[in-house]
Amino acid sequence: MDADADGWHISGARNFHRLKPDDETVIEMRLSTSDHIMMYDASRHADVAPHIWRALNPTKANTYATTNMKMADGTWNNHYALHTHLFPEFTIPDHRSRDRLDNRAANIGNGADGRNQRNVPLADDGVYMDSARRCYTAAWNDLTSCPRLRRFYWKHYPNRKAAKDAAKRHRFIEAKKADDAIKAAQIANRGRANITKHVRRKRVSTTGVEGLGYKYMGTTKAAVFGQIVINGKTYTKTFSIAKYANKEAARDAGKEWAAQIRREHPKLPMKKQRARKRQKIDIDE
Repeated sequence: MDADADGWHISGARNFHRLKPDDETVIEMRLSTSDHIMMYDASRHADVAPHIWRALNPTKANTYATTNMKMADGTWNNHYALHTHLFPEFTIPDHRSRDRLDNRAANIGNGADGRNQRNVPLADDGVYMDSARRCYTAAWNDLTSCPRLRRFYWKHYPNRKAAKDAAKRHRFIEAKKADDAIKAAQIANRGRANITKHVRRKRVSTTGVEGLGYKYMGTTKAAVFGQIVINGKTYTKTFSIAKYANKEAARDAGKEWAAQIRREHPKLPMKKQRARKRQKIDIDE
């Protein structure tokens, strides 16, 4: 098929494509069922041409190019991404420019160890306005994936735009530090950076038997605090550790109390609970 005035043709492939006008080492291809145009290296055309490529989400401007692909185990993947197809050496390919339609080798890197997650297109480059505090907040994740932030107050700058620009610069510098450190570790370890991730400490629940936690009273005394919610009613009791041999004994007493409360007050079905609430409202009225 002859090319049109702009150079688009379909010969040798299943999507309309052309050499990029300003760079003949790159091919531009129109995705089916949408007006999106993706890019890839001309040297990889033989890997791309046999398949019909479409937009993963046709309504979004920045989306992935996908196709139907038969996997090694015989199953079909109906949303197989082009960047995964062209760069299988990366477990998580990352579009460095954040342009998901640019699948040239120069734009694809190793997104493992959190690099791909850090390179998401954040609103205003990760800077948010806080009207209550009268500042701009820069947010990023450090090397251990721990969330960090810094506030830039308007009163410290000539105007709001200056405060926002300062926040953007600071976020870019801090985020780049983490990305450069992960990249160096990946190179040193041949593709995998062994970085200890920040683990949030689990908050002790105060509901149910497993939620019996320690509660300090004043500066010297401590107690085990139990709380149970049954049929919309809350039952609480404090067990002073001083009255028991140790903390474990006080905790066991709390568990026994919780079990007794459950036996004395069996849980009602949801229908009866709602009826009980309606009856209470009628009586109050």
